[in-house]
Amino acid sequence: MISSYRYTPYIWPMVTAIGLTAAVGIYSWRHRSVPGAAGFSFISFFWVLKLMASTLGLTAGELPSKVFWFQIEGLFLLPAMVASLAFALEFAGLDTWLNRWTLILLAIPALLFIPLSFTDYYTQHLISAHDWLATRIRSTPGVFGYVFLGYGLLVDVATLTVLIWLFIRSTWR
Repeated sequence: MISSYRYTPYIWPMVTAIGLTAAVGIYSWRHRSVPGAAGFSFISFFWVLKLMASTLGLTAGELPSKVFWFQIEGLFLLPAMVASLAFALEFAGLDTWLNRWTLILLAIPALLFIPLSFTDYYTQHLISAHDWLATRIRSTPGVFGYVFLGYGLLVDVATLTVLIWLFIRSTWR
């Protein structure tokens, strides 16, 4: 089935955001020897993918296509959160926390989310219990959806804690 896509002028801010985020990500990857630059480039990479899926969902003409791009858009949020924690730890100089095992343990829930979200229909809607259309796609989390939301919240709180700790410790007076 080939879906129809239609033009809307609302894509131009999205395309601009994609271009700017990609440019900043490429710039930070070129300067990855700077503390935090590699993590920031991964944040930019996942946000570019999320913005591209959001743009395609915005232009999709049929409901199944909109739901598909909505699900693809959601796949990149957890990896972006893990990358933001890696960025904060590296930028704060807490590189000892960033070893291979820590990154693997942080990435496991994000990697488990991908197959679960694609097989959500067959697994009794464990990720999203209900999707509906009201000016845009809305979703009610399922049982595992709340688990992944909680994990994302914990990662975000850890990132914010590291950044607040860095701010308090800074000597910019």
